[in-house]
Amino acid sequence: MLDFLIKYYLIRPQFRVLFIWIGVLALSGLKEFVFIPDSYFSDSTNFFNIYIVKYNWIWTVWLVTPYAFITSFVYSCDHWKRGSVATGLRWLFLTGLFYFWTIVFDGISNLTGLCFDSARNPLLDITDKQSCMKLAGTNRWRSFEISNQAFTLTLSALVIASELQIQKYWKYISTHAAETSPCLAIGSKSLIRLKARHKTTKTTINYLFIFCSILSIFWEFSLICTCLYSHGFITKALGAAFGILSWMVAYLELFRNRSFPIYPGYGHLKSLITHTPAKENRNGVDKKKE
Repeated sequence: MLDFLIKYYLIRPQFRVLFIWIGVLALSGLKEFVFIPDSYFSDSTNFFNIYIVKYNWIWTVWLVTPYAFITSFVYSCDHWKRGSVATGLRWLFLTGLFYFWTIVFDGISNLTGLCFDSARNPLLDITDKQSCMKLAGTNRWRSFEISNQAFTLTLSALVIASELQIQKYWKYISTHAAETSPCLAIGSKSLIRLKARHKTTKTTINYLFIFCSILSIFWEFSLICTCLYSHGFITKALGAAFGILSWMVAYLELFRNRSFPIYPGYGHLKSLITHTPAKENRNGVDKKKE
């Protein structure tokens, strides 16, 4: 199962963005022209919607941050404190970004909406969605909305894919770390500590990787259900677009700032765990051992 999930995540996040964007547009467009029969997942009150999808960012943080902190403890080597700070800052920024856009989307809904009663009469004294939904009866809030669900599911899936990329080459740390930096020379205390940490945390990291991968696949499935069963075309497209834009700004720009890079895998081992080790290097090492 581990090997299958690693192969699934061999797809770089930059390509995954294209798949998600094309998928959202295609499935949302299909919803507009083709009748999609109801199912368990079309019910907004089903178990998964109420307890998992509704709190998808909390689930993402709860499962992925342990993986991010433990792996940074390994790949940061002797600078593990700096690695922990970088990981914490990365996730604080992502969480702040999530809440910022959530507040903006709610504000747009409140500014452009009206509350209607069961007879479709506007209730002009009600000025926000939350107050409207709390009223007794079958009141409905009608406004221009950006799908917060499409936004958070898109962002969560891309964030997890980006954080898990280092797993592709994680197994090479114990055998190829000495090739990546003078600080990790063969026989050095730094290399010995690194190998010990890698060995000690290997099982934990593998299990966390599996859990995070399953969570990401569930987010992608939930995004498909969102496209097929809820909201309007523009609403879902804008939600996904903001999720993609937020990911691009964070992982492709801000986290790779040269002054203080905080992207996953940054450190002495970055050339090893963020890029494919060259075949000739691996063969060379093997020949020396022989």
